[in-house]
Amino acid sequence: MSVDPYSTHIGVAAACALASRGPILELGAGFYSTPLLHAICLMCGRNLVTVDSDSRWLERFGRYAGPHHLLEVSNQPSDWAARLRWGFALIDNGQHERACCLSALAKNAELIAAHDTQAPQESYGYEPTLSGFTHRFDYRAEELRSGRGLVPWTTVVSNCRELAWLEGLFT
Repeated sequence: MSVDPYSTHIGVAAACALASRGPILELGAGFYSTPLLHAICLMCGRNLVTVDSDSRWLERFGRYAGPHHLLEVSNQPSDWAARLRWGFALIDNGQHERACCLSALAKNAELIAAHDTQAPQESYGYEPTLSGFTHRFDYRAEELRSGRGLVPWTTVVSNCRELAWLEGLFT
């Protein structure tokens, strides 16, 4: 069984979205995450904000826009991260935007999932911010039956919720 590397964060994102309360922030629209988070928010009566710096990319997801799903183009996605108190935030936007977004979310999100955390520090700049969170869960998916690890990895962090429940789901 082959797994698309663009989808390795989906299970963790779904678990975090369902385990949190309040609005969800998706930094970076995606073929896997946007429909998934849209469906979860629709089922649960929650609001979703999808922010992307590329207007042409975001246009691909226009069919999801509605009263409970805002699609926004922004060259400063960290402004959205700091704007509200978020139940869950997924960071999977532009490579050089992620570290700033993670810092902005540290005090504003119950649960944060950062995608591509296997990459070197100079690529996404996640560390040392990830290490500064009170709770951390590193998800390194394993391909079914093969035992080979999949990349990219996803890291979930929180300053207000322990994450042992994720270990029970994914290890």
